[in-house]
Amino acid sequence: MTLIAVGGAAILLTHRPVVGSADRHVVVTSLTPNVAPGRELVLDLALHDQSEPLQWIDVQVPPHPPVRAERRSPGTEKSGPATYRLEVPLPEAPQPTEVFVGVVTGAAVGRHEIAPHPHKTELRVPVRVWTKLELRALEIGLASMHGIWLALGALSTARIVAAHRRGARDDPAMSSAFTRYGLLAGFSLATFFVLGQPLAGIFGHFDGAPALAVSAAAVALVVGVGRLLTGRDRPPAIGGTLAPAAAGVTSYRTRAPRVDARGWGLIQEALAAVPNLRVTHSNESIEISRAGLRRFRPSFVALELLDQGNEPAIGLRFNDSDLLFEVARHTTGELGPVRLDLARDRAVFRYVVDRSTDIQAVVTDFRREQRNHIALQESRAALLDLLAKRAGLDD
Repeated sequence: MTLIAVGGAAILLTHRPVVGSADRHVVVTSLTPNVAPGRELVLDLALHDQSEPLQWIDVQVPPHPPVRAERRSPGTEKSGPATYRLEVPLPEAPQPTEVFVGVVTGAAVGRHEIAPHPHKTELRVPVRVWTKLELRALEIGLASMHGIWLALGALSTARIVAAHRRGARDDPAMSSAFTRYGLLAGFSLATFFVLGQPLAGIFGHFDGAPALAVSAAAVALVVGVGRLLTGRDRPPAIGGTLAPAAAGVTSYRTRAPRVDARGWGLIQEALAAVPNLRVTHSNESIEISRAGLRRFRPSFVALELLDQGNEPAIGLRFNDSDLLFEVARHTTGELGPVRLDLARDRAVFRYVVDRSTDIQAVVTDFRREQRNHIALQESRAALLDLLAKRAGLDD
């Protein structure tokens, strides 16, 4: 809703008034809807009925008399309307609220005369004239709206990409591909009117191509930032267990919290109190992901209470080792030092984490051990393949 409100306000402030004759043969569009005294008002005049040639265009800024306008940028398309770009200088005072545009058409009789009964169309074009201070404030306000529009667009894009990865698990409203791509297409179209046309007009480019180029650049920037917020794709989840590291901590002889219903509840409370984590939990499972701007990243740690007889433990799945060891350290306040047994490709990696553990160091070590294990597996596979080929040659 905030995105719609900001975009709607920006469009209303930069809306280009369009005035047409009763038969719609003459249409005038104000390309500079917000001007200051002493600046030029730029009008676009389209002549749809070309059965009679255009003789002249009069522009009157009340209370001054009409002035013969210089016709610029005449259209060359015979099948379409003839278009003319009019630049009307506005006086310093008084400030007009409308401008009169008169269009005279008719067959020429002589060099300086036209038919006795020319066809004249007069239109009133509304003008919003601000003082220079007011116009500067308006420009600053529009720049702020454009910044908010881009920021909200980047967040929406990140949400769309995150929903595409996760499905309806975290964001049911974005579970439909039609909804995701429809929102992205609607944002791209609205960017043309919210940001493309106003920015191109500031530099004197009122045609569609420059505005379209500005819009495309803005959408590309938004998509790039949104994609950056979601981070890289994560590897497949790794499983394992988390349990108190101290011997006998699960025994009835000690007062240390056990991984039972009470200990499980304490873990939930401890994780929920961490401000940079998003925690969703049920009776037997907890799912943790990043909060803030990092919430769009596909990182997660899932904990599940396991009953292993004399040694109750916590089963886990994760795809982000940084997040895993951070979560493990937050559980040490309730369980004391914890032991992580992480299983990947029939290899088990064991770590003990307490409050003083250097997360970055242990993550670096875990990743190095995984790379070494993968390299060993590849070497073993290559050796077995070589032995198999040699055995085939011996046969």
